[in-house]
Amino acid sequence: MKGRIINLLLVFALSFSASGCWSRREINDLAIIMAAAVDKAEEEGKVRLAVQIVKPEMIGKKKGDSNSGSTEEAFWVAASTGNTVYDAERMLTAHVPRSLFWSHCRAVIIGEDLAREGVAQILDFFDRRHDMRRRMWFLIAKGEARDTLEVHRYIEKTSGNALHMLLQHAYDHSKGYYISDINQFLKRLSSKGTHPAAARVETVHGGGGGEKEKETELKLTGTAVFKADRLIGWLDETETRGLLWVMGKAERGVIPVPCPAHDKQDDKVSLMTMRAKSKIVPVICDDKVAITVEIEVEGDIGAQDCQENLATPDKIASLNKRYAEAVRKEVLKALNKAKDEYKVDIFGFGEAVMRKYPRVWEKLEKKWNDEVFPTIEVNIKVKANVRRTGISSEPTTKR
Repeated sequence: MKGRIINLLLVFALSFSASGCWSRREINDLAIIMAAAVDKAEEEGKVRLAVQIVKPEMIGKKKGDSNSGSTEEAFWVAASTGNTVYDAERMLTAHVPRSLFWSHCRAVIIGEDLAREGVAQILDFFDRRHDMRRRMWFLIAKGEARDTLEVHRYIEKTSGNALHMLLQHAYDHSKGYYISDINQFLKRLSSKGTHPAAARVETVHGGGGGEKEKETELKLTGTAVFKADRLIGWLDETETRGLLWVMGKAERGVIPVPCPAHDKQDDKVSLMTMRAKSKIVPVICDDKVAITVEIEVEGDIGAQDCQENLATPDKIASLNKRYAEAVRKEVLKALNKAKDEYKVDIFGFGEAVMRKYPRVWEKLEKKWNDEVFPTIEVNIKVKANVRRTGISSEPTTKR
C-alpha cells in the first residue's frame, strides 16, 4: 500500500514538470501561407512582399457550386511594403487578422526587376527563419511576381499548390526546365566555380474561347541565369536542356530527330531519354584550360512519322548518330550563350578545375568568368544508345 502511494505521488509530481502544449497554436488562429512573392515597390528603395493565404473553409467547396452558393476563391493574397522583406512582413500583421504561418510555404517567387538588383538579401530572410524550409521552390517571374499568386488553377485550389505540383512534375518527368529550391540555389551562390540558376515562371492567357480567354495560368518558360546573385538573362527551353545535359540531369526529355535514310526532314522520330549521365574533365596544357564534357544517353522510341521499320541494326545505328548530334547541338546552344553573351559559368567547369588543379585555380579564380571561361576550348563527346522501340517495330499505319 505504501509503495502505491509513493508511485502515485511521483506521477503527480512529474506531471508538473511536463511541458504539455504550452507552445500550441490553434489552426483557427493561423494564416497559412502557401507561396510568397517579392517585387520592387513603387516607392524607391523599398520592396513589396505578397503572400498567398489559404482559406481552410473554402478548400472543400467548389467555386460557383450552386449547392454551397460559393463564389469565393480558396485563397487570399495580402501584400505590404517595407525597407526590407522582414520589415514588409512585420507590416503585414497590420491587416492580416491571424498569425502568419510559414511552415507550409511551397514556393518563393522573385520579380524580374528586383532579381536584376540582387536576391541575396531577399533570400537571407527566408534562410534565417526557423519556421521556413530550404526545400521551398525558388523561381524568377517574368514581370511581377505577385501576378503568379493571383492565378486560379481549376485542378488545384491555390496557385501556390499548383505551382508546387507543376514543379514536382517537371522535376520528375519533363527535364526541360532547370528546377531549383532555395537550398540548391544558395549552394551554387556560395560556390567559387559556378553561378546559380533558377526556373522562370510566367502567367499566360489560357486557350479556348469566351471567358476562357480571360483566364490565366502558370507556365515554366526556361531558366533565369545569374552572375553572383544578380539576374543577367534567360535560357529558353532548348538551351536549358543543353545545360541539363552537361549536368547529367536531362532524363525524361523528348528529342525529335530526322528519320534515318529518309529525304523528308519533316518526318521525325521522337526519342524519350530514359537515362543520362555526364562527366566534366578539365585539362591544363601550356597554361591553357580545356574542358571535355563526356555525355552518355539512353533512350527509347516514343513515336515515329516515317514509314519504315526502325528495329534493324543499321537503322538503330543511324538513330544513335542523330540522337548524339541532337544532344550535342543543344549543349552548344547553351554553351555559346553562356560564353559569348553572359560570360558566366553555370555549368560547373570552374568547380571541376578547382578540384583537379587547386593551385592553378587560385590564379584563375578572379578572372575566370570575364577572361578565362569565354575563351576555353570545350570538347563535347556524346555516346547515344537507342534501346527500345516499343511493342511495335513497324509503323502503325502505312501511307
